[in-house]
Amino acid sequence: MISTHVLNIATGRPVPGVPVSLARQHGETWEEIAQTITDSDGRARN
Repeated sequence: MISTHVLNIATGRPVPGVPVSLARQHGETWEEIAQTITDSDGRARN
């Protein structure tokens, strides 16, 4: 399992709307596996 939780370090509050992508490397190239944006709690849930 991979999880992501984005917090503003100045306020400690969640940051919604941050793009998140997951990719794997094949030799010299990268293959994107998934992408999403953080929700109102600063989490990428899918």
